[in-house]
Amino acid sequence: MTSGKEPRVAPIFKQQVPPAPHMTSRGACSDCQIPAIIAGDGDMKICPRCYALLWRRDYSAEERLKRQEATRIAAAAAAVRRAEKEAQRQLDREIEIKK
Repeated sequence: MTSGKEPRVAPIFKQQVPPAPHMTSRGACSDCQIPAIIAGDGDMKICPRCYALLWRRDYSAEERLKRQEATRIAAAAAAVRRAEKEAQRQLDREIEIKK
């Protein structure tokens, strides 16, 4: 007969993944302590020993700034068009009054 208890399952141990290397404040790899080299026309910094990507240029921030500038320019152009339209209306009114 069984005792009514479930058999004990051995615990499963998962190995922790080590954190990815990063660039320190000195400009070196956090794992190797070797200074990073510049690659990709200055878009990346890579560790020459472990080939870890330590830094990359953030193009999304540049794109965001470009979009904000384009929006500002478009708003200024729309304001100029509105002002021109209003000036033309004012001239038309003055012409109508003189007739």
